This record gives sequence, C-alpha cells and structure tokens, in this order.
Amino acid sequence: MKKNLLVAVLFILTISVTGFAQLPAVVAKTGKAVFQIETFNEFGGVYTTGTGFFIDKNGTGLSAWHVLENAYFAYIKDFGGKRYRIKKISRINLDADIVEFLLDSIKTDFPFITLAPTIPPKGTNVFTIGNPEDFESVVSTGVVSGFKTDDGIRIIQTSTPISAGSSGGPLLNMAGQAIGVISYSYTNGQNLNFAYSVLERKNMKKDSLTDLMKDVNGKFYLLNIKAKHDPKLTLNSIELLDSITVLNFSFANLSITSGDNAYVYCNTKNKDETYYIQEKDSLTKHYIKSSSLSEIIEDAPKIKLVQAIHFNLIFDTIKSLNTFDLRENMKGSDWSFKDIVIPSKQYLTSEMFTQYNKSQFLATSSKLRREEYSEAKTVIDKLKDSIKNDELLEQLYSIASFSLGMPNEAIESTKKLIELNPMQSNYYSDLYVIYIQIDSTKEALENINKAIQYGEEHADYYFYRAELNYKLENWKESIEDYDKYLSISKNDVASVYMVKGIAKAKINDNGACADLEKAKDLAESDREWEKINKEYRKYCNQK
Repeated sequence: MKKNLLVAVLFILTISVTGFAQLPAVVAKTGKAVFQIETFNEFGGVYTTGTGFFIDKNGTGLSAWHVLENAYFAYIKDFGGKRYRIKKISRINLDADIVEFLLDSIKTDFPFITLAPTIPPKGTNVFTIGNPEDFESVVSTGVVSGFKTDDGIRIIQTSTPISAGSSGGPLLNMAGQAIGVISYSYTNGQNLNFAYSVLERKNMKKDSLTDLMKDVNGKFYLLNIKAKHDPKLTLNSIELLDSITVLNFSFANLSITSGDNAYVYCNTKNKDETYYIQEKDSLTKHYIKSSSLSEIIEDAPKIKLVQAIHFNLIFDTIKSLNTFDLRENMKGSDWSFKDIVIPSKQYLTSEMFTQYNKSQFLATSSKLRREEYSEAKTVIDKLKDSIKNDELLEQLYSIASFSLGMPNEAIESTKKLIELNPMQSNYYSDLYVIYIQIDSTKEALENINKAIQYGEEHADYYFYRAELNYKLENWKESIEDYDKYLSISKNDVASVYMVKGIAKAKINDNGACADLEKAKDLAESDREWEKINKEYRKYCNQK
C-alpha cells in the first residue's frame, strides 16, 4: 500500500516537473500573442489597464469585458511595443465577462493562441501571462484548483497569482492552449483566483453594448490643447453628439501663486459673462447650455496645490463644426481658445502616449498631494538626473522645494522654468510669491512686473502689484493697479475700495471719500462695515 502510494506521488511529481520544464519554450511561443490594453476616458487620460490575447492571425482579440467597459477608446500594445487602436467590439458574453474585438489594422500575420477544446481536470499545471501593476509580460504558474458554476457559466479556480492589470489575460495549459480568461480574485483569501472558461465563447453574441465604443469613437475627437494664457487648463476633447456638443477639460493647480486656493466656476446664465463657441467660417455663436461646475465663485470648491480636476461644458448640438474659437468673459484668467481645428485623426499620437505614460511623474504628483514633500523631492532629484529640461518635472520640483521651506531652491527651479518657457507669466508670479515670503521686495516687484508684461489679462497680477506698492507707499501706482484689477476682474470688493480710498487720501485725491463710501456699501458684515467706517471718519472728517 505504502509502495503504491509512493509510486503515485512520484508519478505526480514527474508530471509536474515535466510540465514546468517545458514552460520556457511554451512561454516563448505564446507570449508574443499576449498584449497590454490601455483604455482612456473622455479627458484622454488612462482609465484602466488590462491584458488580452490574439485568437487568430487577423488580430481578433479576447479579453475580460470589465477591462473595456465604459472606455471611450482603447489601444493595445503588443509584445514588440507596437500600438493598435481597438476599432470595434464584435461580441460579448456579459455573464462570463468575456469580450471579443477587432483592431484598426490590415495585418494578417498576428501571432495567436489556440483555444483548448476541453476544460482540464483539477491539479493540472497552468500558467498566465499578464501585465500586473504596470509590469509587462509577467509569467505566473499554478494549478487548476477547482471549478464552480454560476447560472450555468463555467468558472475555473486557479492558484496562479493574479494582480490588477492581469484581467483579461489567458489562463493556459502546458500545451500553450488557452483554457480560460482571467477575470477576478477574492482578496480575503489565498489562491482564490478565477477565470471564465474559453468554452463560454460559443455563447458570445452581438449586444447593444457592442456598438458603445463604436458610437463614441465616431463622434469623439481628442484635442489636448492648452489654454494660451493659462497652461494649467487643457481642452482634452470634444464630442459632437446628436443632441448636444460636449467639451471636456482638465485643470491642474501647479501654481505656487494660487497655493491651495485655486478655483474653477462657470456662469451659464449671463451671456455677457459666459462661454460660447464661435464658428470661424460663419461667425455663428453657440452659447453654453450647462456645465459640471459651480455657477458662482462663492460656491466653487477650492483646488489644492498639485490637485487636478476634470469638468465639461455642454452646448446645443452643432451639426457641422470644423474650425472654431471658444471664448469667455468671466472673472479671472483668460480661458479662451482660438483657432481650434477638429482633427482628421481622432485618437492618440505617439507623442500623446509619451505625455500620458509619465507614470513616475504621476506618482510624484501623488506624493505631493499627500504632502510627502521630502519623498517627492527625492524622487524628482533622481528623475532629473536622467530626464533633462522637462517643464512638468521642474514645476513639481519647484513646488516640493517651496513646500519644504527651501526658498532658494524653489527660486532656482522657477528660474529654470523661465529659461524653458520665458513668456509664461505664472512662473514670474510664482517668483513674486517666493520673494515676498523672504521679504525681498525689490525682486518681488521686478517679477510681478514681468508677470504683467506677459500676462496683462490676469487681474490678480495687478492686485498683487497693488498690494506691494501699497506696502511700499507707492500710492499712485497702487491706485492705478487697484483700478486695473477692478476693471479686468469685474469684481467689486469692499476691501479693494477701502485700500484704494486710503491710498487716494494719502495723496489728497478728491476721490478718496467716494471710494470709502463705495466700500461701506459693499461691506458684507457689520464688522467689515465698522472697519471701513473707521477709515472713512479718519480721512473724510465724519463723526
């Protein structure tokens, strides 16, 4: 009995060793048919990543449906690093989380994986090839641990380790045949990883969802244009839908000047202070219908330093749009865009992939958002050794240095940014803030002057210079800048009229009392009114 048991164990071990011994050769053959999937949202940002594999020489792909679900568009990156756009979802089995799709390619010699005709028994050696946690073409081994059935759908349990990014990859036997499509894991237990049997592919069908990506793709155009007067704002894309036109934006607060107090709002009610699209050919104006933003400044949530937000502006449908301007007359920075051309190609170029795949930069931004400034600066220091003259990297370094209370390093980094982009006004305003912090008023004034030179439409710059001139008792210059601020911002503020009135009083300007009276009228609390009235009595001889 013991002898028979020993023989059986040795037999099993022999099978196991033999199976895994041939694994390198099988991986070398099948690995070329496995690819990474990157899906993108309406803002052109990476939405999800996953894995898939070719099942025929024409490039038909198989993956998990949840990898592609809700994607605006998607690409695969094959074993050799070449990218292809997923052109069409051809069939789905929603119950088995399996999707079949076609690529935008005319190739007919893709490497592919054969589908196994049967489900192997428990204990069978298996392996996966996937892209877990941004690592590419990772091989994991295990066995078929068990089976379960859910509403008649066959599910394979495996001890093969599965991580995020491997969903949709093949579960393969030692002959290199796919027996399942990796779908999910239970995180509260060990070796509880599951794949849907490839035999469920026979139940795949066309579904209303199969046209989802196709419909979006046909009317979706990626733009990724930065605002001329504020590069923190990006017009990511436009959707020319049957009922509405949608413009999708991103805003990243990378401004030391704004600190944790940046905001974005959109007044859709007043045509004189809102967005509109103007067609270049006909000059027809299309005013905004709604947006995902707050209507007034007071309700707009604060955007912290290094934080990014997405938002959209919605207009009525525009039947034929080729070239247009996006204009606005709201308070604050000029967020207009001119001469926007609907591109002939809708999707990401290789340059855009480079832009969006700066995962190290994104990780650094996350550290800054978590206020892990020292760790972020260490990462950036290492990156700067290998990546030279990168504007985004230098911005993050400047923010990290400033946040760590290292003004000299922040100054040098911001000066480097000016070398890279000498006409970018907010770099000069950032220098102004840093110099103010260390009481270098001369340098602060020089840089806010430069900020106004290159960004004369920014109301806040005039406000900052007015404050500095007020502090330096340059009364006339302070008055001029406060007037300029009020004119551009269209924002009547009690405190501005109060200090403007005091400055006028200092030079015996007859308009001093009128400004102080205006300030009292604008006061938003009794306490503020009393403060202004005290100055009014002082300079206007009122008791």
